Amino acid sequence: RDAGSTPLAADADRQLSSDAQGGTGDGLTGVACGVPTIVAAGLDSPEALVSNGTHVYWVERTRVARVALAGGAVEEVATGLSQGVNVALTSGSVYWADFGSREVRRAPLSGGATVTVATDQGWVPAMAVPPPALYWIDEPEQGNSRVWSIDESQGTATLLRAEAAYYEGIVAEDDSLYMFRGSQIIRLLLSGGEPEIVASVETGCMFELLRQNG
Repeated sequence: RDAGSTPLAADADRQLSSDAQGGTGDGLTGVACGVPTIVAAGLDSPEALVSNGTHVYWVERTRVARVALAGGAVEEVATGLSQGVNVALTSGSVYWADFGSREVRRAPLSGGATVTVATDQGWVPAMAVPPPALYWIDEPEQGNSRVWSIDESQGTATLLRAEAAYYEGIVAEDDSLYMFRGSQIIRLLLSGGEPEIVASVETGCMFELLRQNG
């Protein structure tokens, strides 16, 4: 939902036909849908919803939390954040960015001791995970971006690239990372070297890249 807007679920209830609200289709596209179920409520500015197939995880202003896919009690995975902005999962850990402390940290999926894996971090607009590795972008200052990597065996993150440009969105595939850079989509080989421009796109606001069927 956008700030100040009506929740999307409520919008859908007003717009869908009676058949759609019963779960047999929707009055706009014909795609089958059901009635939304609230699995967690009373959250403090939740961000970056992700799932590992058993639980849904998110980061809030001061904590990382999770809940079973069917709903139930919300479990705190980590607390004491200053301003949580992003979260991602690997096979054994949950990672999050805390803009207030300028750190990226991790903890076991069910909670426990937390470990700082990167310090002096700026805003973290995107994270990407092909387990067990994790990649993310941070913006340490206006007009500059850095790309980082870490896997479960590492104690601290590795800096892959720093550039005087805004990076947004990140997708990891095989030996490469794909990102927005201005009006371009670039490919960065994990083995190093200069980025390759793979596409130029319309100017405007671009935030997310998705990988689908290769």
